[in-house]
Amino acid sequence: MNTNAIEYWYPKIKDIVPTPKTIIILAKAIWDKTGNFKLIPEEYVKEIKKQAENFSYPIFVRGNDSSCKHDWKDTCFVAKKEDLEKHLHRIAYETEGLDVFGSVGVSSIALREYIEMDSKFKYFWGELPINPERRYFIYNHKVICHHPYWTSESIKDKQYEKLLDEMNCETDKEKKELNKYACNIAEIFDYYWSIDFCRAKNGKWYCIDMAIGYESWHPKCNLTIKKSPVYSPEELCKKFKEDGK
Repeated sequence: MNTNAIEYWYPKIKDIVPTPKTIIILAKAIWDKTGNFKLIPEEYVKEIKKQAENFSYPIFVRGNDSSCKHDWKDTCFVAKKEDLEKHLHRIAYETEGLDVFGSVGVSSIALREYIEMDSKFKYFWGELPINPERRYFIYNHKVICHHPYWTSESIKDKQYEKLLDEMNCETDKEKKELNKYACNIAEIFDYYWSIDFCRAKNGKWYCIDMAIGYESWHPKCNLTIKKSPVYSPEELCKKFKEDGK
């Protein structure tokens, strides 16, 4: 199993930190008859639609590795059930493009409760809501650093600089709360991971994503971890022990 996949990490955290309600359906994508587009086969679409009945719309949908969030209104955000199948195929197609950059194809589709986040503005071509988010890094069961997710590096527009500064200003209460959540997750994960948290409109923080640390965007900071060519948690853990790290 790909360790970045939601079917790997989500079952491990769903009962220890706040997360959106999530149902994961194992799936795959295939090329259409023209060979130009990836589609989710009908048998998987049928099961996904059935499981979606456990939610009320809108819902959030993602693939195992990515939600293709920059295409928000055409991918992960599904306003009504009539749009679900179209968005599934779009996620499959966009995920194929990510494969070029080292991602993997579709192995699952996750249906998630849509939680209204504390959005400040919309950006990118898909009108993605930009929310207060924090990315934590854990390494060998310890929290090692954390950073704002949305910065002037990712949103290069001066009209939003003030909003970014405001949304990236953490209170002591938030720091304590998110550090507790990150520590809870760190206890059960070996080696190096990123953890993403997002603040809802009601002020509650949710863990929304995880990924292998070496494959996650990381702003410049005092953290220096030598990159390993090995990506399996089991192999890396074994290597760290052998190296005495």
